[in-house]
Amino acid sequence: MKAVLNDRETQLFEGLTRDQLLASHRCMLLSRKLDDKEIMLRNQSQIFFQISGAGHEGVLAAAALTLRSGYDWFFPYYRDRALCLALGVTPLEMLLAAVGAKDDPASGGRQMPSHYSYADRHIWSVPTPTGSQLLPACGIAWGINNGVLDRATFLPVVQKAWTGLVSVIDTNGMVGWCQPVGAGPAAATATSTTPFGVGAWLLAASEMAKLLP
Repeated sequence: MKAVLNDRETQLFEGLTRDQLLASHRCMLLSRKLDDKEIMLRNQSQIFFQISGAGHEGVLAAAALTLRSGYDWFFPYYRDRALCLALGVTPLEMLLAAVGAKDDPASGGRQMPSHYSYADRHIWSVPTPTGSQLLPACGIAWGINNGVLDRATFLPVVQKAWTGLVSVIDTNGMVGWCQPVGAGPAAATATSTTPFGVGAWLLAASEMAKLLP
């Protein structure tokens, strides 16, 4: 069924209301505009570094529709701008981080731009190496297993993270979708694998095995 502008209450598109579609569109557009603004500031030597999230906006805005800020826990990476916007991070907060301002609520201007960290929204501090988000997710599982974290609160977080990790395993048991290291970055595919990716996956699996009934 197609969305119809003059009937906001009943018309849906793929299960989404008009307001949801507009909110997602605004989030994607705002993310791209912030990227463009930061690139302009970098070219003017007003900021020293910029990481673009261009091309990631659609899937991140869609993911945000299924998640809740301040309830679910997030282990993003530096291109997840649209997701963080949808979770409530403001353009001003992102620009404060970009210029390294002391009023930057993420790190007081000490961290690199686009390295989000907002405890009130349950956004874990972003590490730079791609794929290292596995380690904090593993840490939560370890915390539950060792009585440091409340099982009822954090087990759903770990289960969601584990669902994502299992999805990268192919029918032969290979860990795929591992992006090459920074010395030779390239697009990742279902057949892309690396020793560090397999190691991080096994580390998380070792803690998940202890959580199973």
